[in-house]
Amino acid sequence: MKQTTEQKKGKKSITIIELLVSMGIIAVLAGMMSLNVNPSEFLRQSRDAQRISDVKNLDINISRVKFSSKTFSLGQPNIIYLSLVDTSVTCSNLNLPEPPTGYSYHCVTASDLNNVDGTGWLPIDFSETGLLAGMAVLPTDPVNSADSGFYYLYSVDGESDYTVVASSLESDKYDIAGDKDQTSTDGGEDDYAYEKKESDFDGETDNNIVVNTNVNHLDNSYSPGWDTNLNGFQKPSYGFSWGYNGSVPNPSIGYHGHVSADCGVGHSGCVEFIDKNTQYGHPHRLQEIYQTWQNPGIVFGWRTGTVVRVKFMAQTDDKSKTPRFGLFHWSNNQGAYIFDTDIVSKTVPNKKKWEKITHEFTVTSDWETDAHDITLYLYGNDGEEGTLWLDNIQVEYLNP
Repeated sequence: MKQTTEQKKGKKSITIIELLVSMGIIAVLAGMMSLNVNPSEFLRQSRDAQRISDVKNLDINISRVKFSSKTFSLGQPNIIYLSLVDTSVTCSNLNLPEPPTGYSYHCVTASDLNNVDGTGWLPIDFSETGLLAGMAVLPTDPVNSADSGFYYLYSVDGESDYTVVASSLESDKYDIAGDKDQTSTDGGEDDYAYEKKESDFDGETDNNIVVNTNVNHLDNSYSPGWDTNLNGFQKPSYGFSWGYNGSVPNPSIGYHGHVSADCGVGHSGCVEFIDKNTQYGHPHRLQEIYQTWQNPGIVFGWRTGTVVRVKFMAQTDDKSKTPRFGLFHWSNNQGAYIFDTDIVSKTVPNKKKWEKITHEFTVTSDWETDAHDITLYLYGNDGEEGTLWLDNIQVEYLNP
């Protein structure tokens, strides 16, 4: 049977439509594949984008108030204002890290949280100034809870210099070491938080007790008798130990734990453990870096039930290379310094990628913290041979 011209045209037009639809579907799928779509990551990025926008808007509005022609209060020094709800004005019902020495937290009730008249979580009366722009209410973190670790902070010093902070970002894209890292590049003190602050701000919001936390303060003339071709000439200016361990076999050869000026996040300073001493006859020879706090029971109030959170960034060149770390403390029962169960090894999920490592230790009644020191030890000689880099080392604590 012969087909008419109309039938042929109709058949051809259907084929073209089907082809165009198919091509469109393929293009969409290809686009999704090229973007490596991860719905959870997109949600995290969306929340982070909101946090970044909120902090920027708050910074702009607070600055407008500060530099207006009239004098308005920006809050009280030595107080950290939080975007969290609590019936206690000092946030005593929330599980928060201890504030810096001499500081206290400030919270408001749910009914007042978003007020812009100075009774909200920010102590600034924007309604009186008439300078509020881009915000009908005070913003809060998209998650906004103490337990999650996501909330906003604000503090001001005696000179009316201020800082406003998103306590954490969560996406692979915007968090520390991400493709669009916002936390370690914002010029603030805490590389795990997103901060906007005035350069003269001399207050605190960071409760980290590690000194030289970013390993950026280094001396360049250190040569303790090790092989400088392998370990270099640098040592921490303060805070951390220097890396050289004279008690290991043949310390003048092979690798020790050491620091380097450009191995960290953003090519900043970091701790470097090159665990490749088999070639020198000493496989997995001890490599360690440590920092000590004197009498933390007196200085920080550590006691039975205190939770000590250790956090750092880690990168390896082998997924089987594991950082090991712990708190070396005095045991009342044994009458000696021990780790006991307070030392752990953690897997770094991906090689050649900075990953965040965290662990919480809890002080027990066996710890003596008033008359004895506590030391955080970081080891780099576990797992397969390879290299381990550590950066942005922080310790914060929550007293019961």
